[in-house]
Order: sequence, then structure tokens, then C-alpha cells
Amino acid sequence: MKSQDFCASKNATLAIIDSQHELDFIWRFKGSPDHWIGLRRESDGSPWVWTNGSTFNDTFPIFGVSDCVLVNSIRISSASCYSDKRWICNKPDAHSKSSHF
Repeated sequence: MKSQDFCASKNATLAIIDSQHELDFIWRFKGSPDHWIGLRRESDGSPWVWTNGSTFNDTFPIFGVSDCVLVNSIRISSASCYSDKRWICNKPDAHSKSSHF
């Protein structure tokens, strides 16, 4: 995916959202277009997995039946991984082990 390649070129990954607080932050600042985050699955019925390999812990509901996940204006939805959307990268802070959007 173009989004993963772009984030990697900046030494970052597609966003991993671990809490409602992080999701609220993204919704507040992302603007109106849909944005990819780093969550996907291999096929319908398989578990959702973050780009770092960790399994999604149902922090929020995901609407739809496609294999990649995006944040839109009102909810988290799945869409075809080949849809042309914007993306949100997450880069570790150089001075700590935490990450920033």
C-alpha cells in the first residue's frame, strides 16, 4: 500500500490506536477526508491485526466487511485496501519510547 510505503519513508508506521483518548485526538485534528490507520486483516472473519503485529483488542467498533481500516468523519470503517485515501503515520519519539501522531 502507498500509505505504508510513505510512512516507512519517514521512519514511521501507519497509526496504531491503543485507546479512546488517542482516537478522540485523531478525530479532532484529522480533518474531513477519510484516513487509513495501521489495522487490517487477511480476509473476512480473520482477526484484525495492527501493523506492529499485535492483535486488535476491540477498542472501538469497526463497520464494514473489507480488509483495511480507516477513520472517517463519524466512525471507524473498513474499505478496500486499494482505495485511494489519505493516511495517518505514527512515529516514535526520539527521546522516549512513546509514539506521536
